[in-house]
Amino acid sequence: MNEITKALLRAFASLLHPRMLLLMLWPVLVALALWLGLAFAFGSQAAASLQLQFDQSAAIGWAISVWPLWPVLPIVLFGYLNQRVFRYDALYEHATGWEMQTLIRRHRHELFLLGVVVALFGLIPLIGFLVPVYGGLAFIHYCLARLAQLRDEPVATQ
Repeated sequence: MNEITKALLRAFASLLHPRMLLLMLWPVLVALALWLGLAFAFGSQAAASLQLQFDQSAAIGWAISVWPLWPVLPIVLFGYLNQRVFRYDALYEHATGWEMQTLIRRHRHELFLLGVVVALFGLIPLIGFLVPVYGGLAFIHYCLARLAQLRDEPVATQ
């Protein structure tokens, strides 16, 4: 099993810890209550306004016709941004500057792939709410495992 798969599975196990679930779910439930209240109060007006916009715009019809293609660029962009943010967060307190640079240089492609996988999970309805926490956990597990491997390597002497 490769390191990316191990990191994703370990992140899922960490995600199921009761304290992690509580920290993740209460903001989502508060936001859900807020948005449901707003939808109940202003939903019919918003739907009528959107219908008017759809009826008047030819560009929206074109965008809907190419809809299956639109996620490719954002997924690549979010994969890049995920790996930039999450790798830094995972390594900041644990790795020295040299170790961080070495890990990023050696595992750049794997970090990007992990970022893309996390971005793809964000497209799944309802699971997308958990992706920021899950992605952070996956990068922590992956980066710290790679950091341990780096520290276990013998030191080259000249």
